[in-house]
Amino acid sequence: TAKGEPNKRNVLVHHILAVHKKYGLGRSDATAPTHEYSRGPRPSDHPRRFRSPFAEPPPASATETGAGFGNLSKCSESSSIELDTRVTSVLSQVVVSLASFVGDTMHYRCAGIFVQGSYANDTFVLTSADLVRSSIDENEVIDNLTIKVRLPDNQVVIGLLHHYNVKYGTAIVNIEHVDGFRAANISPRPRKRESSSQVVAVGRCFDSGMLKTASGIMTGGLTDEPSEFCSPHAKSPWIGGPLVGLDGYFAGINCRGGKMAAFLPRNKIIECLGPFGILRVDFNQRGDGTRKGRTLDDVLLDDLCEFSRCNGYPLPTEICEEVHEMHVINSFETEFDGDIWSTLSKDIDSTMSDCVVSLASFNGDARLFACTGIFINCYPARILTSASLVRKSDDENNIDDNLWIQVSLRNKRRVRGTLKHYNLRYNVAVIDIMGFCSPCAIELEKHISVAPNTEVIALGCRFNERKLMATKGVLNDKQSKLDCKELKISTCKITKSGIGGPLIDGHGSFVGMNFYDDEETPYLPREIIQKVLKSFDAKGHTAAENTTDVAPNRWPVPKPEWYYPCLADVVPKTYEEVDGVLQLIEDGF
Repeated sequence: TAKGEPNKRNVLVHHILAVHKKYGLGRSDATAPTHEYSRGPRPSDHPRRFRSPFAEPPPASATETGAGFGNLSKCSESSSIELDTRVTSVLSQVVVSLASFVGDTMHYRCAGIFVQGSYANDTFVLTSADLVRSSIDENEVIDNLTIKVRLPDNQVVIGLLHHYNVKYGTAIVNIEHVDGFRAANISPRPRKRESSSQVVAVGRCFDSGMLKTASGIMTGGLTDEPSEFCSPHAKSPWIGGPLVGLDGYFAGINCRGGKMAAFLPRNKIIECLGPFGILRVDFNQRGDGTRKGRTLDDVLLDDLCEFSRCNGYPLPTEICEEVHEMHVINSFETEFDGDIWSTLSKDIDSTMSDCVVSLASFNGDARLFACTGIFINCYPARILTSASLVRKSDDENNIDDNLWIQVSLRNKRRVRGTLKHYNLRYNVAVIDIMGFCSPCAIELEKHISVAPNTEVIALGCRFNERKLMATKGVLNDKQSKLDCKELKISTCKITKSGIGGPLIDGHGSFVGMNFYDDEETPYLPREIIQKVLKSFDAKGHTAAENTTDVAPNRWPVPKPEWYYPCLADVVPKTYEEVDGVLQLIEDGF
């Protein structure tokens, strides 16, 4: 490098750190470019909420544990094979018991284990899908279940369904953040276990809170499907709990009781949970025990690609030297210009902070859409939002059946949402949160009248940070440019994150639901929404379906795209110039 010129490597390192800070990506070891890059946060980046068992199992020991060790209750049906006392101590902080209720009637009870999650305000429990699914149709989840979780300290808390997997019969329940317990750190490379290995099924009784064990013999090795082990005593309290070796090796979770009980191997657990951010695991990409050498440019491009994929944005095609100026245009996280939330009255601030939520739809771990919604019922908790959340990206006349929905609540807690109703003509959807009771909901029953020039406030909420936003404007009598003729217009200027959010007057009364347009903010008036909701209620608790036979209107939303500062001077003025710009990129401009 010539004297006085910046070192290119140092510039790239600086840019990598800038991108990590800007997009909240995992820390890069910029001083070791030949190492495989880990996208997830390292344990030292954030305070640990849990200690981590199973990472290095203690040495094998056949020491028997008597009744009453810690909170271990020696099952009278259990054989004499017992766990090492240190393993027992760990399990007593890992295993919980759960029960689901329809009203006051218990539906199912089972065990579960803490697993490490990606959200700082939540604690996750892995358990059996039998906890929430119908006994008539195992592909269906029962509506309005209340889930209770008994923690190792005997405290009982309410849990919410985060995700379930019908194929493997697993479910994830999240509860508010708790301290002092351990999460199972499930390694992606299980040690080979021989057939006929001695194993112990561990569960916890929901009524007493005591641990129970049932010994058995593994009748087959770890495979890609649920495996069997022979135990005459593995029943309901063990379902959803861990199956461990005598040395504490985590083999999987129990998924079926009986004389020939079955368990789901750890590799299938990782496959089920990895896409949903519940388990942070690093896989060797070469498979030969070595790490692939990578350049700093590779690291930076991979970071931006991962950011794009997880947030529903197109992949970047160029890395500019001014990488810190690269950003996504028309993103789901753009704030309102002139955000006035801090100036709202205390009453409106307090009410809307509880009522307004952010939602996102995902396919696997890739986000497809994000928007705002508002509670319209406290219990069962129902959210009014835009049907753009669930439409197919390549066919807006239909919804995407492969999506799952996540709702970010006031305390930044994220819970699973279920599509209950939708109307594609008016682009309206209702999302349910099973077992959750909202502290308040917007009032929609009574009639209110509004006139042109009435001052109004548009509200929105960014999903990633759960940041509430507000912007002011007035109503006017202009006609919307969108297809729906019932839409009206306000001068509030929102961004894509405000789609589905409420438009309120100065008293906090609901005026309508906002949609997006470049030059104005169209909204669906309150009286139209009232009619749509009545049609939803007439359908009752059926599977989600469109409530109109009328052809859907178009609801265009601008596509996100990357801004490249290095190409700012060569942006094509006509479509004929596009090929020339692409050629400049290929030539390394």
